[in-house]
Amino acid sequence: MLGIRPGSVCPFTIVNDKAHAVRLILDKDMMAADIVNYHPLDNAMTIGLTPADLLKFIAHTGHDHRILAF
Repeated sequence: MLGIRPGSVCPFTIVNDKAHAVRLILDKDMMAADIVNYHPLDNAMTIGLTPADLLKFIAHTGHDHRILAF
C-alpha cells in the first residue's frame, strides 16, 4: 500500500498512500523527543526533524494520525 520495499517504511511513506487507506500511529515517547530521525523512503539516508515538523508533514499529506503510549 505504501509502495516501499521492506525495511524502508517510515512516516514519510504516507505520501505514496493517495487513497488515504493507511492510518499512521506514532509513539507518545518518540513524539516527546527533541528530534526524531527517519529514513526518507530509502534506508541509505536519515533525516532528523522536530516532532512538530513531522506533524506538519503529516497534515500536508492529508492523513490523520494518532499518538499512543506503547
